[in-house]
Amino acid sequence: MRCAPILALLLAAVLTAAPAAAELPAPELIGAFPADQEQVEAPLDAITLIFAAETDLVNVTIITPDQRRLVLHDAATADEARRDSMFVLSLPEAVTLPGVYLVEIAASVTDLSDSTASALSTMNSFVITEVAAANEPAAASPD
Repeated sequence: MRCAPILALLLAAVLTAAPAAAELPAPELIGAFPADQEQVEAPLDAITLIFAAETDLVNVTIITPDQRRLVLHDAATADEARRDSMFVLSLPEAVTLPGVYLVEIAASVTDLSDSTASALSTMNSFVITEVAAANEPAAASPD
C-alpha cells in the first residue's frame, strides 16, 4: 500500500496541529468617573477609566459643550504606551462650562504571541451642572 505512509503523515499532521486561536475578547470598560450620564459640579480636572483586564489605551478625547476637543491620551503621539486596567487622566485644563460633555474612548487588547488584537470604541457622557444660586451673594433688598 503506497497510500499508507501518506495517510500516516496526514494523520500525524492533523493530530499535532496547533489548536485554532481563540477569539481575543474586546476590552470591557467596567467603571468610570464621572460615570456615564452622571451630573457633577465644576471644576473637573481629571477622569478615571477602569477596565476588567489589562488594556492598551489608544485614545481618550473629551468634547466640551462648546465643541472643543480636549485630548487626554493619543497613542499615536504619546511618548509611551499606556497599558493598565485603571487610568487616571488629567485634563489639560479644568472644565467648568455647564452642559453635556462627551468622552470618546478607544482601547485595545493585543496578544503578542500571535499578534491578534481586539478593540473597543465607545462614548460616555457627563453633565456639569449650573452653579447653584445659593453660592451667589444675595442681592441687596430695596428699603
